[in-house]
Amino acid sequence: MPSFNSTSAKSRRRRRRRVKVIRAIFRQQLSTEPVLPRVSFGRLVREVMAEYSDEAVNVRGSGMRALQCAAEEHLTEMFREAARLAHYSNRDTITSADLRFVMPRDGRYVAPETAADEEADEGVALDLQEPEELEEPEAGLVSPPSGQALLV
Repeated sequence: MPSFNSTSAKSRRRRRRRVKVIRAIFRQQLSTEPVLPRVSFGRLVREVMAEYSDEAVNVRGSGMRALQCAAEEHLTEMFREAARLAHYSNRDTITSADLRFVMPRDGRYVAPETAADEEADEGVALDLQEPEELEEPEAGLVSPPSGQALLV
């Protein structure tokens, strides 16, 4: 006689876990408290400001809360768009490629992988213009004939 207890217990546990996650998400959506700890966010802001400024800058508490609220809203929107992209691709998991895709490309953010790829692409570009002046080749080296494209 087959035992149905093990499979039904598994499905109950999965359902309970799923319900807990959904309730936690709902609670988080209803709450007005910041997700990131204030002290950690303040430390990060001061570290970034010190990196871009030579002089010490003080930020009021209300300004720090406003900055944190805006940053969390921006991150939430980015993750929401990445989740939509993953759902469109029939996936449940957000990948780093999804996040890179939804990041703004107007120069405010540059992903490290993207910057390295762009630098590598620039190094392999063809220069189809005529060089203005060629230096004399050193002994033993052959200069390219004039009129041909040079690899830069």
